[in-house]
Amino acid sequence: MTNNNYVSGNDVATFVLETTAPYNILDFDQGLCTMTGYSPRELSKKICTLDNLLYVEDFAEVIASINYQLSISNLVSIQHRIVTKSGSVLTVLCNGQAFSLNDGRDVLQCVFTDITNLESAASETAKAKTDLEIFANTVPSGVSKHLLDNNLTLTWANNYFYDMCGYTPKEYKKKYGKNTLPIVLSEDLAIVIDALADLTEDSNSTIVNFRIKCSDDSIKWVNAIFARAGEMEDGFPVVNLVMSDITNLKIAEMKAMLEEQKYLIISDISEELPYEYDIAEDIITFAEKFNHIFEGESIIYNPKENMIASALVSYDTKDAIEELFYLAKLGTEYHSTEFKLNTKNGGYQWYFSTFSTIYDEEGTPIRVIGLLRNIHSQKIEQQKLLTKAETDLMTGLLNKATTESKIQSNLRELNGNSYNVLMLVDIDDFKNINDSYGHLKGDEVIIDIANALMEYTDDYDLAGRLGGDEFCVYFTNLLDTTVASEKADLIANKLREKYPGNNGDCKVTLSIGIAATNEQIPYSVLLENADTALYQAKLNGKNCHYCYEEAMERGKYENKRKSDKDIESTEDKIITELLTILFGSSNTYSAIEKSLKIIGDSYDIDKISIWEYGYNTSFVDCTHQWCGNGINNDKHIFQHTPAAVFEELDAMGTDGIVYSSDTSLIKLNYASMNPESMGVKKLIQSQIILNGKNIGYISFYSMNSGSTWSASTLSTYKLLFKILSEAVCSKQNQKTLSLLR
Repeated sequence: MTNNNYVSGNDVATFVLETTAPYNILDFDQGLCTMTGYSPRELSKKICTLDNLLYVEDFAEVIASINYQLSISNLVSIQHRIVTKSGSVLTVLCNGQAFSLNDGRDVLQCVFTDITNLESAASETAKAKTDLEIFANTVPSGVSKHLLDNNLTLTWANNYFYDMCGYTPKEYKKKYGKNTLPIVLSEDLAIVIDALADLTEDSNSTIVNFRIKCSDDSIKWVNAIFARAGEMEDGFPVVNLVMSDITNLKIAEMKAMLEEQKYLIISDISEELPYEYDIAEDIITFAEKFNHIFEGESIIYNPKENMIASALVSYDTKDAIEELFYLAKLGTEYHSTEFKLNTKNGGYQWYFSTFSTIYDEEGTPIRVIGLLRNIHSQKIEQQKLLTKAETDLMTGLLNKATTESKIQSNLRELNGNSYNVLMLVDIDDFKNINDSYGHLKGDEVIIDIANALMEYTDDYDLAGRLGGDEFCVYFTNLLDTTVASEKADLIANKLREKYPGNNGDCKVTLSIGIAATNEQIPYSVLLENADTALYQAKLNGKNCHYCYEEAMERGKYENKRKSDKDIESTEDKIITELLTILFGSSNTYSAIEKSLKIIGDSYDIDKISIWEYGYNTSFVDCTHQWCGNGINNDKHIFQHTPAAVFEELDAMGTDGIVYSSDTSLIKLNYASMNPESMGVKKLIQSQIILNGKNIGYISFYSMNSGSTWSASTLSTYKLLFKILSEAVCSKQNQKTLSLLR
């Protein structure tokens, strides 16, 4: 609050100051605003350095005194003048203690005490003693006079002196007489005696912090100014003492030190790497262990450009970094993202970043506090799952669902400047090969065709298996169908050479249909065109390729796809959809909930539950649940469930997964959790492993007693467990970062 009519009155202000030029004021309390008359915004933006507050004639002396005092200790005490917004000059006592921030900057935590009135009173030597006593009894500090003897004999004190110690003048006299040193805590007595010994005619004042014992046995920290009065009494020099209670400041200081130590400890022992981004200065500062993990300095100026220019961030994830700093400057409250950073020993690795924004009193974003966590192993595992879900296990080509999805996505980007070409490949008379030479030979042919397709496609092309003996290749950015025709011949020749039909071996020829487009047409249309061209190749006697033309008509040839291929395609689509939902969403919790419904609706499962250990590892909580029609959701009942139930069931398995086709045979120690009593006829349960530690379980239940899950179904369930486990681990990592944040 701005106060242009400020009147000094021994107010106190606290602030944090950098110890190097230009001596920036980093933080301050309302007391500094009240004392100087400036608003918080004015102090932050305009009066943000010490020289803008100091009386100009005092600046050089103050800086020299700070530097000198810091050269011999971490404490500073200076008396100087400051100028308020209204132009008035105040005399203040500045006490400070130095410490270092995480980024290596040295700062002073300072307290201004306004002693303008005290200074004025002291300078008016002609005033009567009664006037001084009246003044001394109005200031919120203990003011007293003493003899500089062995007991620091008390000759006079104001009311605040006695109040600070918790005594009335009569009680104090009864307990201590005129002695002052007994109220000093014994551990600090040497500090006080040394300070008094330093009082000489050449050095007639000193400042010291120490603790005093109060009447209720409590301890207070005080800031004491000892000054020789320039007179003698009973043969001893007289000293004046001004004593201020700084207990709250000391407590705050110790808390800050503890928080600093806790922050450093957490930073060192945790897997997270804290960072701070100063929005105005455009500087990001990482914790010290940054230097052990990455090349370069932990303080980076203009980080959006320099982190990319220095190759700290991989170029393919630069968009995530650019978005991070854009949103930080925009004032986004929270943000999470992933990108790759270049480590010293492991090359580029994936990191998860989350930040919170700090605002000033006017709502302007000033700093961002964030955490980095290495998620490289998790991303690699997710990529393996994604590859497995997208790949035809037999050939290594893309499966049908993934091929369709990727081609459809690519078609949306066509702009008319080039052609994309789809080539359908079908084995001629493949049924005869299987019937005459056996399915093993048929599988060998399929694998050899897949290898040929991959040999004649580059990184920008797609090669997929649409099912059975039908394949496709998708070429991008071509001028026409010439290149596709050339590659069709190369692929067909490769198979003709390997399987010429000599010496009783099978003969393999291919019919290939080619269709091109430079327009954003649906995948189904392009596929139909290629299939029409494939039909024409069959009509032309097989063992050839044909390019689609607009005037062509669809003939009677149909490539019937077997029902098991449709089933396979459906399952591929489900897995691909789950991976997209779980690992493409910023809200992992809701993504898991949605995925459970997809799984439950798609398979012979009546109920799915996910259980996670809490802080007390003797119990687990049901954190996610899906139930089919007619099944009651009992998630709320099974919170804080004894983990022994699951561990006992877990012990029946050998690889972290246990399956029971008849739950009546399972006898657990807790009747309330007996599957049979809950109507469950068969179940399968899997551990959730994070960093080698079991953090929970996933359970699939069926209430149907009329069937068992086949080996193929159980294999699919294991893949689903793996996908869901990775999602739960990702959720746990995000939760850990949020708690630390």
